[in-house]
Amino acid sequence: MKKGNRIKRVYVGMAADLFHHGHLNIIKEAKKIGKVVVGLLTDEAIVSYKRLPLIPYNQRKIIIENIKGVDEVVSQETLDYVPNLRKIKPDYVVHGSDWQTGVQKETRQRVIDTLNEWGGQLVEPEYTEGVSSSQLIDTLNKREPPDILFSNLNKTNKIALIAKRFTRDTKVVVSVSTHPDRYGNKKFIMKYFLEADLIIVVSKGIRNILIREYKIPKNKIRVVCTGVDMKSIESMSSLSVSASVFNQKSKRILYVGRLHKVKGLPVLIKAFSLVNSVFPCSLILIGDGPEYKNLLKLVDQLGLRKRVHFLGVKVNPYKYIEKADIFVLSSFFEGLGLVLLEAMSCGTPVISTRAKFGPEEIIRHGVNGLLVDVGDYKGLSNNILKLLNDDILSQKLASRARTTIHDRFTVEKILNNW
Repeated sequence: MKKGNRIKRVYVGMAADLFHHGHLNIIKEAKKIGKVVVGLLTDEAIVSYKRLPLIPYNQRKIIIENIKGVDEVVSQETLDYVPNLRKIKPDYVVHGSDWQTGVQKETRQRVIDTLNEWGGQLVEPEYTEGVSSSQLIDTLNKREPPDILFSNLNKTNKIALIAKRFTRDTKVVVSVSTHPDRYGNKKFIMKYFLEADLIIVVSKGIRNILIREYKIPKNKIRVVCTGVDMKSIESMSSLSVSASVFNQKSKRILYVGRLHKVKGLPVLIKAFSLVNSVFPCSLILIGDGPEYKNLLKLVDQLGLRKRVHFLGVKVNPYKYIEKADIFVLSSFFEGLGLVLLEAMSCGTPVISTRAKFGPEEIIRHGVNGLLVDVGDYKGLSNNILKLLNDDILSQKLASRARTTIHDRFTVEKILNNW
């Protein structure tokens, strides 16, 4: 339907945590009016009034996007419709008549008041009787709550910490393996991390910043580093590789990880350009990510297309690491630097930036690896050349690196800290 010469926009807010024919009816009625925009509640929004969603937001979004009649799906980050309504300014909002009474009555009134600002209207089809996702889920969940809820991903940590406010018996433990600033909301961390019964962090650096800058009590935080399975890595690293660059006689510098801005790969490529001008060799990057095209453009600008090799994601990166002459990590930020542990376990000499946090807790400069300042591509090139020109130093660093992993970072030793 058109309003003048413009197709009407219809906003439908829903959680769709458990999709049923009542949702289909609402979408069907909305489509009769115009273009349907579904405001899908985020996981955090659902947790704020119910419980942990059965299906995470990204999967619910895929489902709703594929429902006939839905033209667009946007995130609704709170129960309050107003922020999205003022941004989208729909001609209509469609919602079942069930919210005319009860806990959603106030939300409904706010929707009406907001629509009145530009002449929008609320349409309320008759509520589909006999449908209640909340009742069904309550029936499914009539069992003993877990003793401990453990989460180790940024997104699920947020949900778990919000959920803590709605449970008395379950202990919530979250693991933080990246710089706290990566959560993007310092106020959130300061407010909700206090809800955790225990916070596991992978480095002392993360622990210190949580205490110093986020005011988290010391007794809530415990450092448990990531461990590596040396036997498994040794077995996987012994396998052969087919990439032609490994059949060449030139020495090989390797990076493994995401092609992301935080990894500082332009610094590595610029450093390699300086190295290659005096010591021809190869740079190999294993991984994928949003910076691939930008990195490829930089390689072309520096005339390095024949020297820099992008191999993509590999199921077994260890066999490539073991056959490299130097492993380099040029990151701006790290939680600990698991890939450093893996490279050291493979017996490959490593060079890393002094990224916050982790590398300086693993590497002693000149003892079991080399460290350079973040962003210092000239310093990085000098350290790469130092190893390329000194096989004895490379062998000593590699040997001591394996000893470091064996003594401090094996899975067996780390498990004792749990």
